[in-house]
Amino acid sequence: MTAGADPESRAAFESMAGRSGLAAVGQNESEFPLDVVSLEDDTVIGLVPRMRLVGVEQVTVRFAEDGRPWRAQFDLQKAELHSDEQALVTLRLLEIVLDGSGRVAPRAEVHAPGMLTAGHCRYMVRGNEYSVRVDDVSGTGFQFTSEVELAPGDEFSVVFEAGGRKLVLDGKAISIAPGPYGRHVIGARITGSGPGDLRTISELAGGG
Repeated sequence: MTAGADPESRAAFESMAGRSGLAAVGQNESEFPLDVVSLEDDTVIGLVPRMRLVGVEQVTVRFAEDGRPWRAQFDLQKAELHSDEQALVTLRLLEIVLDGSGRVAPRAEVHAPGMLTAGHCRYMVRGNEYSVRVDDVSGTGFQFTSEVELAPGDEFSVVFEAGGRKLVLDGKAISIAPGPYGRHVIGARITGSGPGDLRTISELAGGG
């Protein structure tokens, strides 16, 4: 970690260890998921789709830690062939700062069963339905746990009950992290909702 970094930035950087599916983008606007293999001082060792690295020299990664959004910028120091599809990269940290206002939207704990319908997804057939568990929700996004693997950029809809109402949210996967018992924890951005659903979420989160 960069010398002189404040404790919050250091903790945020260290929280990247073991995460998969982090949303990364190159300086040439190439978007790809980053799976963190290990951290070494101020560098990240990770796996990325190798064909997405063409022309990439710097990488920006956005993620959340303890309810706060962070943006980390890296130099791509090295890329080695790992498999036919993946490259093993070494990223040197340039800076890590709070992203935007420094606070994500207020979230409401849900912990309710839900049903996901696949849209444009890498590993799921469009229109197929899968059982998930919705963990929490805000006016801009939601988190849920799934036994089925998703990928950053996947699009879907999720139906669940909260506040005595059935909510229907369209979402896009932003981050994927390992969950308990081999499950996957997905952070999603809300891209659409049913009538009155955002109002219900605002009330649940204490914003209404």
